[in-house]
Formats: sequence, C-alpha cells, structure tokens
Amino acid sequence: MEHSIEYIDGIFIIRTSGTASVRGFIDAYKAIFTHPEWKQGSSLLFDHRQLTKDTEASHSYGDVSDIAAAFARYKDQIEGIRIASIKSLDPELATYFSLWDSTTKYFEMPIERREFSDFESALKWIKGSV
Repeated sequence: MEHSIEYIDGIFIIRTSGTASVRGFIDAYKAIFTHPEWKQGSSLLFDHRQLTKDTEASHSYGDVSDIAAAFARYKDQIEGIRIASIKSLDPELATYFSLWDSTTKYFEMPIERREFSDFESALKWIKGSV
C-alpha cells in the first residue's frame, strides 16, 4: 500500500493506492502525525479510490481493529478533527471501512467523520461549507 500526503490550508489530503494493508495504514498515520505542518485542529481528507483489497489474503475484523488501534495512538492529537473519506472503488473494501467506523467508536475517538464518493463533496464538507 502506498500513500501520498499533500497539505493545503490546514487540510491534509492523503491519497492511498495499491493493496490495502495494516502496515500501510500504520505508516500513513505516522507520516501524517509527524508531518512538519501537523497541528491540532488540522483536517484529514483520505482519498481511497485507488485502494484495493488483496484477493489472496483474508482480511478480518482483527485487521480493522489493528488499524483503528494504530490511529487511536494519536488520540491526543485528533480531538475534534474532521475526517472525510472518499470510498474505495473496490466494493469489498466498503465493509471494512464501515467496521473502522464502529471500531473508532469503541476507542472513543473524538472525531467527526463522513464518507463520500467524490472529491469535491468531501472537500466542501471538510472546509465546513456544507
């Protein structure tokens, strides 16, 4: 799994591609929260449209829980942030992103998150224009 990060006016745009993996998400989170521009109150816009599921591996709730737990490590840095996620075009990944929402609630993460199918709507929401 690859990721790129672009920072524009308080918004981190994270584009993911390739095969989804626990390690890939952990690496992306570390890159975000150690980025020189990161500060409390920044927003995250994840673009997962180019992310795919590994057809050879079996993914489980445990994988999703591991990803959410990795994100929860940054709980003190994410309080009150907005996270927009653009869904993967791979329909099998939709279930895992729904599980991620449930798991973040379990970890009591103080975030506001919404899913979108297009970049423009996600950006509009993250900027607070909706």
